Amino acid sequence: MLISNGRTTGSEQAVLSQSAVHPLLTLAETAELLRISEDQVINIIKAENSILSNNGPYEGVMLPYIKVDDKFLFSYLEIQSWVQQATLEKRVYMGTKITNR
Repeated sequence: MLISNGRTTGSEQAVLSQSAVHPLLTLAETAELLRISEDQVINIIKAENSILSNNGPYEGVMLPYIKVDDKFLFSYLEIQSWVQQATLEKRVYMGTKITNR
C-alpha cells in the first residue's frame, strides 16, 4: 500500500470529487484511490477475513466494505480511517496474508 505524498493526480481528483457526490466507491475507484490493483484490494479483504475466521475477533480496523450481490462498495470516509490505522500498525499485506512489522 502506498500513502500519498499530499499531491493528487487528475484521476485521484476524479475519485475525490466522485466521493463528494457518492459516498460509496466501486472496487475500481477504491483501487485507484489506494494506488493498487483491484486484485490487491480483494486480497486485502481475503487476508483480513482469513484472520477473522481462523483466529476469532479481528483486532484493528478492517478494510470497510459492503457487498451487494457480487459488487463490492467502499465508504470513502471509512477508507481514510482504515489507511491511517493500517499505517500506524505498519501492516504488510503479502498476497492473502497479513503481518505487522
